[in-house]
Amino acid sequence: MTITLSTDIEAGHGENSIPTTTSTPPMNLNIRFILHKWGLYPQTTATSQPTDPVNPSSVRSADYVYSYDSEHKYQNNLGSYRSNMQEVNRYPEGWARLAAEQEGFENAAIHRKFGYLLQRCLLDSHYRLAVLARRLFELDHQKASTRAPDDLTENIPTAEDLEDGLAEGQGLAEQASLLSKEQDHSLPQKISQLLQEIWPLLNNHHQMMFNERTLRSLHEVREPEFWNRCHKIKDDGYLNEEEMEYLSHPNDFVSTATDPLWRTITGWMHLLPKWLVLLLFKDNSTEEQKFAAPLVTGHMEIFCKGVAILVYAVVLLLPVIILYIFPGISTAGAVCLLTSFTLLFMAMMFSHQGATMLVVLVGSLAYAAVLVAFLANLQ
Repeated sequence: MTITLSTDIEAGHGENSIPTTTSTPPMNLNIRFILHKWGLYPQTTATSQPTDPVNPSSVRSADYVYSYDSEHKYQNNLGSYRSNMQEVNRYPEGWARLAAEQEGFENAAIHRKFGYLLQRCLLDSHYRLAVLARRLFELDHQKASTRAPDDLTENIPTAEDLEDGLAEGQGLAEQASLLSKEQDHSLPQKISQLLQEIWPLLNNHHQMMFNERTLRSLHEVREPEFWNRCHKIKDDGYLNEEEMEYLSHPNDFVSTATDPLWRTITGWMHLLPKWLVLLLFKDNSTEEQKFAAPLVTGHMEIFCKGVAILVYAVVLLLPVIILYIFPGISTAGAVCLLTSFTLLFMAMMFSHQGATMLVVLVGSLAYAAVLVAFLANLQ
């Protein structure tokens, strides 16, 4: 099992956790102390060799390939990163250099620390709020079902019962009355304490939801970019195979708030011939890098989405075209046609990430209703 290392932010709310900033953090302030604390400062001769801080050109460049989109949209960020390249190269090859690279590139650092982690925090917060809400419902139900002290006086033994020797029953009734009074006094206090516990969690949950929306607006570190960076580190050769296993976690770098349509398109790309993929998606800036995977430009992404939408439209309108060309089709043939294309529509919706059963069911019923109405008008 591969052990995934974590920072102070990923481990919890530590005292020395790194604050979130929107600007590129400095390279040379507290990173050595932080690396020692994280255990990311190996000094073994096999994986980490100290470099000469005076002559940083004697070491390999820490630059790595990034996307065409980020090259054009984030020139200021990349310029700041490359201007600090000598500061990054001052750290020994290994985890120290890798951590410095992550801290040096804003988008990679943000998505690494908060992309996948934020989803786990949201799930944990939702679970804790659900537990507290269930406890609040139970206390409210208990308060509503508890009898008032005046109701208990109706069951106090009468004088005839006392004369018959039921003094013990009177003692039990008095104990029940005292217990009911104690519960009446303790339940509002418990409910108040529970509400005081819920409000901070609810505010934090709303803040995390706001952070998630903000994170979605940033440039997405996608899987091809992750593998380009992973192969770059492997090509530099300062991490051994065991340490490279830590990098084989695309979910730590890939934003979880991805475009469902684009994820489906990238899945289909693996079915295309390699020469065609390189012809369509090859980035000229990575042409000389032997380890670089083809990255998709912004214009090419829009083109692929347009082609996918056009294919969907043709497939969905194909039964309408068939019914229009062959209006005299039999009832059995029409039923088979409608059923087959409705199932095809459901399969197409299920292929998208994040599609729920309710959405697929409602969409399929609406699609089938449109086809039935069109068939009825033709006949």
